[in-house]
This record gives sequence, C-alpha cells and structure tokens, in this order.
Amino acid sequence: MKLKTLQLNENQLTDAIPETIGQCVELEEVFFEQNQLSGAIPETIGRCVKLKVLELHQNQLTGAIPETIGQCVELEFLNFHANQLSGAIPETIGQCVELEEVFLEQNQLTGAIPETIGRCVKLKNLSLSQNQLTGAIPEAIGQCVELENLMLDDNQLSGAIAETIGQCVELETVFLDGNQLSGAIPETIGQCVKLKMLQLHQNQLTGAIPETIGQCVELETLFLGQNQLSGAIPETIGQCVELTDLMLDDIQLSGTVPHAALAKLTKVTQLALDGNAALTITEAGKQLIVEAVNKEAKFWWPSVVG
Repeated sequence: MKLKTLQLNENQLTDAIPETIGQCVELEEVFFEQNQLSGAIPETIGRCVKLKVLELHQNQLTGAIPETIGQCVELEFLNFHANQLSGAIPETIGQCVELEEVFLEQNQLTGAIPETIGRCVKLKNLSLSQNQLTGAIPEAIGQCVELENLMLDDNQLSGAIAETIGQCVELETVFLDGNQLSGAIPETIGQCVKLKMLQLHQNQLTGAIPETIGQCVELETLFLGQNQLSGAIPETIGQCVELTDLMLDDIQLSGTVPHAALAKLTKVTQLALDGNAALTITEAGKQLIVEAVNKEAKFWWPSVVG
C-alpha cells in the first residue's frame, strides 16, 4: 500500500521533520500543523512530486523554505504560517503552477516577493502578512487573474502599488497596510469591482484618492489613513453604498467634505475624517450625514465651519 495522506496534525510532536519523508513519493497530502515541530523543512520534500496539500503551519520550524518546493508541481495548497521561517521566498515557487492557496504569514521571511509568483495563475489566496519582506509589489501580480485575497500587510514593502493590480478583477480583499508604499493609489483599482475590503493605511502614499474608487460598489471597508494623500474626497465615493467603515484620518486631504455623497453611505458605522488640517465640513453637512447613516455610527470630524 502506498502512502498518499499523512495526517498527524494537532498533536504534541517535536523535533525535525525526517528527511526520509522524501521517500514517500506517492504522498498527495501532508498535515503536520499545530504541533511543536522544529528545525528546517527538509530539502527532500521536493521528491514528493505528487503533493497537492502541504500544511505545516503553527509549529516552530526554522530556516529557509527549500528551493526544492518548486519540484512539487502539482501543489495546490501551501500553508507554512506561524512558524519561524527565514530567508527569501524561493523563485522556484513559480514552478508550482497549480497553486491556489499560499499562506506564509507570521514568519520572519525577508527579501522581495519573487516576480515568478505571476506564473501561479490559479492563485486565489496569497497571504504574506507579518514578515520582513522588502522591495516592490511585483508587476507580475497582475497575471494572477483569479486572485481573491491579497494580504501583504505588516512588512517593509516599498515603491508604488503596481498598476497591474487592476487585472485581478476577482479581488475581494486587499491588505497592504503597515508598509512603506509610496506613490499614488492606481486608477486601475476601480477595475476591481468585487472589492469588499481595501486597507492601505500606514504607508507613505501620495496624490489624490482616485475617482475610480466609486466603481468598487461592493466595498465595505476603506482604510486610507496615516498616509500623505492630498486633494479632495471624490464625490464618486457616494457610489460605494455598502461601505461600513470609511477611515480617511491623518492624511492631507483638503477642500470641503462632500456631505451629499457621504450621506448616501447609509450603512456606515465608522467615519473618520479627522487629522486633515485643510479639510472642512459645514455644520449643515455634518448633520445631513449624521441623520442619513447608521444610528450607532461613530464619527471623527475635521474642522467644522459655518
């Protein structure tokens, strides 16, 4: 009998994953998550070329993700989150063209996100949050046209948000907060019409909030605070009628709050416009918004005039 599934999850297993796992060449599923395994992921894992599922999350694994992972060309689900893995994400991950789910968050990974990730065109979930990744978001991310959730928050990513993100028209969740991203929010974000959560706060973004944000009509949360954005709040934001959380605090917005547009956001429970020295709202406009939206809503206002 040839071993196809190895399920040892949620125990108290310790020590290293044995190198001999590479002899189990018929393996399709490995579940080792939620143990106390330590040491490196063995290079021999690359011999398990029929692997479809590899779950090693919530252990104490260290060292680099082996380059040999790229030999697992049938891999669909890869979960290494909440370990102590370090080093770069290997370029060879782009050889795993069947990948749909990649969870590498809560490790100590460094270096850039490889451009080869764009070869994983079936990706639906990519979570690299809470690492120490640097460099730009690769332009090749736009090739992942089935991507639904992109979570890159709490790293040290820099440069502009790739214009190609607009090609990922299935996106529902984008978390890029807590990085060092700069430049403008791309106009192409409006092509992501299924977006529900867009979190770009705590970066160094500049320029105006794009008018195209109004095309994201399913948007529920929009966090843009603690950036260096400027200009007016676009009237088109009133088209995002599903919004519950609109956080535009501590940036450099100016002009008058478009109260008629914001009054259309009747589901809002949090509205933060404070910390914008050049942004104002009239008392009448403020009352219009308060009366139109959720009665339990919390507000943080800019300067009130008139």
